[in-house]
Amino acid sequence: MVVDLVGNFTFIDLAPGEKGIKGQIIFGDHDFGTEVMNKSYLEYLEEVAGKFERERYAIKGDWLYEKDEEEDEKEKEIIMKNIKKVMKAE
Repeated sequence: MVVDLVGNFTFIDLAPGEKGIKGQIIFGDHDFGTEVMNKSYLEYLEEVAGKFERERYAIKGDWLYEKDEEEDEKEKEIIMKNIKKVMKAE
């Protein structure tokens, strides 16, 4: 089980109810309840690997977190400015 600083949690369900699948990944939000994130641990790992490949994660201090769209846009702007600088220098 993984728990964050505000009480949200993620865990592997090894004893699901009638409609569940053994090994499904459950996310629990302290305000909104629980939901199935992934149908299996393999599916979860594939999702995480895909996000790493698409550079959706960033490190801030000791924390690994998923970037939001605003951060992506800022990053793209910085890259474009740097490309323009390099092109002008040539």
